[in-house]
Amino acid sequence: MPSLIYLHPIVANSTSFIAKRLIGGKGSRLSRPIVTIAMIAIALGVALMIVALSVLRGFQEEIKQKLIGFGAHLQVVSSDDNYSKESVRMRHDFNLVQSLDSLSGVEHVQRFALMPGILESESIEGVVVKGVAEDFSWKFFSDKLVEGKLLNDSSLRSNQNIIISKTLASRLEVELNDKITLYLVRSEEDIKPQVFRIVGLFQSGLDEFDRKFVLTDIEYIQRTQGWGLEAQIRVDTACANGYSVEGLAFGGDGDFDYNWTDPNWFGPGPHAICPKDQEEIQLVINDQSETITDTAKVKFSIAFAEGCCPQLNYELTTSGSSYKNYTGGYELFIDDFDKLEEMDEKVYQNIPFFTQTRNVKDLNPEIFNWLEMLDLNVYIIIGLMIFISVINMTSALLIIILERTQMIGLLKAMGASDGQILEIFLRNAGYIVGLGLILGNVLGIGVCVLQSTTGFISLDPTTYFVDQAPILIEPLYILLLDVFTLFVCLLFLILPGMYVSRISPIKAIRFD
Repeated sequence: MPSLIYLHPIVANSTSFIAKRLIGGKGSRLSRPIVTIAMIAIALGVALMIVALSVLRGFQEEIKQKLIGFGAHLQVVSSDDNYSKESVRMRHDFNLVQSLDSLSGVEHVQRFALMPGILESESIEGVVVKGVAEDFSWKFFSDKLVEGKLLNDSSLRSNQNIIISKTLASRLEVELNDKITLYLVRSEEDIKPQVFRIVGLFQSGLDEFDRKFVLTDIEYIQRTQGWGLEAQIRVDTACANGYSVEGLAFGGDGDFDYNWTDPNWFGPGPHAICPKDQEEIQLVINDQSETITDTAKVKFSIAFAEGCCPQLNYELTTSGSSYKNYTGGYELFIDDFDKLEEMDEKVYQNIPFFTQTRNVKDLNPEIFNWLEMLDLNVYIIIGLMIFISVINMTSALLIIILERTQMIGLLKAMGASDGQILEIFLRNAGYIVGLGLILGNVLGIGVCVLQSTTGFISLDPTTYFVDQAPILIEPLYILLLDVFTLFVCLLFLILPGMYVSRISPIKAIRFD
């Protein structure tokens, strides 16, 4: 009895030593293959969880970035805009742009406008025409451009050029630099055809958007929609008892007021005039919808007088129309997608009362709901893999305990407590789980790196919106996954370890 009391502190301080000896031991023919199988199962399970998590995160991030590329994180539009693919005009406010651009968290602000249209070549396709201005960010489309050029130069935007997707070009049977007719649809009765030249082809892989969106200069939408007013003056150079001038107006609501320099002139004319040298006539056009006015001027210079029909020269000038003073809205890019709702509220607090905000989730609710549902798939995979790992390790530990019954009885006879003996076997199991985690991390991360560099796993873009499985390796998520797996396995391994308390030293020492 005294010897047992003497040995008790030795056992108490030797749980780590004994556990290491068990780990380093060869084990029996029964336990060694079972432990190996358990370790392999953990490694494969961890590898599968890492691959599933990385693919899911990569897939979600890839789809998000594509949606953002087509419509930005946030949009500021007219309060009359009802989520249709036809923008409602709003006055371009440079001060508002500066205010939004200065908000913390906002990376870039740009103008845009949308309008439904029809592309016609060998076939017909309905599209959404997106008008872009000089402040448009081409970062997304520069990565997706497969042929041609972007509209990032003023000369390219102003010459009736258009960018379409490779998918749309294939459906329309057209190629780069071909000309194509675009019908801009203002209403059922007002469809205006214009011929555009295809200067660029992109391919995002987001098939639904590739077949829908085309890009051109915002000016074509501004003019076609009649957002502004344009004033012109026509001079009749055939003199009959004097010359005549006539006012021309375009855009707006079509109900024009003609305001001439001569207060006695009403309407467009033509109005008779016997011009004087250096005489200037001005026409200001406005309408009933309070569209920004536009001005045109004509200045006469007399070469020599000859009654009411002097030989004259004249110079026409205009203010360039007021179309450019309107936009369909503003797109905002932010630096942190996780703060989307917070930034949405922040932007809303800094815009006029006649405008509203909408974010990328509001514009694409079905896709984002689908992406959130994918999280459930990963949770199920992780749950199943951890469950399998727990079952394998529980079985392996129980067999190891049964195999070491005599040792357990001897340790108990020497004064070791159930807790100390349980610690020995948990250390042993922790080593097995830890080694399985390391092997699983190496295998899982290796597969992810191989996929990201080679793209050997391909997908159907019409179904999955990407042509290969995207990968996003996030070390923090992998670390949390490892810690959670280790914790759950060790927690459930206490159950077979509780069998230790039921082993009697006398019977165990006699156990064969």
